[in-house]
Amino acid sequence: MKKIIFFSVQFALLFSFFVSCASSGKIPEQKEVQFQKGNLIDWQYKDEGEEIPEWVKSISEGNLAELNKEFNLEDCKVWAVQISGENLDLLENFEDLATVTNEVTLEMSINLKQKESANQTIAKTEMTKIHEMVSENQIRGLQKVCSFWTKSGASKNKAEYNYYSLWIMDENLYEVQLEKISEKIKNK
Repeated sequence: MKKIIFFSVQFALLFSFFVSCASSGKIPEQKEVQFQKGNLIDWQYKDEGEEIPEWVKSISEGNLAELNKEFNLEDCKVWAVQISGENLDLLENFEDLATVTNEVTLEMSINLKQKESANQTIAKTEMTKIHEMVSENQIRGLQKVCSFWTKSGASKNKAEYNYYSLWIMDENLYEVQLEKISEKIKNK
């Protein structure tokens, strides 16, 4: 009897942990969108009767200003990722994070180059060194706000997934990290 109670309590705690994690963060309002469904054969939550959210259309059109308004992201740096492939698990679990990390690293490198070039001219080799220095540092504070997938193709056997995700980082945290990397570059 004690074992049943013990395992029941553990299960209840584990369940409440997952529920609390799943319910935290901003969840976008699911608005109906006239998304080009020409060759879409499936999408996330289609079986529950949901339409493709508005923010997915904004990402596919490259309209980050609309995303800022929809999610109230004025004090955040925003990155929207749109990737395609045949393996949805690979897109969700690896490609998504790798793509956004690369985009953040590239943006930080460009920002550092612009700061440095205000003081002096930077050669192409220096830009490579800046990019390597940024890549060596772990990016902190990057958060995924939401994600969504669609499946397109002529048939279910030969299909391609499109995976969309929205990532943010607090603007102040971004600037702090940029400044720390800038100091490391100056000290090398």
